[in-house]
Amino acid sequence: MKNLLSNINQNTKKNIALSALKTIVSTVPIASAFGTFFNEYINSNWQDRIEKTQTEILNRLSEFDEKFEEKLKEKYNISSILCSIYQFALSDIEEDKIPLYVNSLINAINNENIDNTKLHIFINYLKEISLMHVLALRFFSQQHYDNSTFQMNAVRMPSQEEVIARAIGEICPDLVKDIDIFDTIINDLNRKGLIKIARLKDLGISSINKLIPKQTTSLGDEFVEFFKNNEE
Repeated sequence: MKNLLSNINQNTKKNIALSALKTIVSTVPIASAFGTFFNEYINSNWQDRIEKTQTEILNRLSEFDEKFEEKLKEKYNISSILCSIYQFALSDIEEDKIPLYVNSLINAINNENIDNTKLHIFINYLKEISLMHVLALRFFSQQHYDNSTFQMNAVRMPSQEEVIARAIGEICPDLVKDIDIFDTIINDLNRKGLIKIARLKDLGISSINKLIPKQTTSLGDEFVEFFKNNEE
């Protein structure tokens, strides 16, 4: 990285940092096993994805001041962080996650207290989860109050699962479109140490207790901050 920077025309600190990053981004190798396939069948779409990812990264980086640029140049492993995030952003099946990868890159540079172990965990976690996981994690990172109501009748009381689904659906309906998938996502997040509950029924919501408590662990809170756009 030092050799790369030393060979770049010394115009401004911003040009140095951005030129170095652009060079790294443009030279990240693509797995050779996919090269022929992409060239012959979907090269156009693949190039669009590359350009979108590069543009997103470089546009965001160009917004920052000299203080950020100094941090960028001082980050000894910036090339490794950038290469990892860039390749994951390219290969992720959900294109809408690209801004989350870019947020992660910015926050990895800005956060001086995050160590390499946690960086490794968080970057890989982001690759492994879906946008629905992100939505669930954001939901559980805050406390909510359930304003839902049930029409009571003489036949039966609502089940706990119905109460929970109705309560969450009033706030974030996308989460409860498929309860089995939502339950799987909750279990995934729990196994990663990001939330406290392992199943939807563990929430303990009832028709009497209307509070939906925050469920993220301290690691979960840090992870949310890691992929969050802190400039908005």
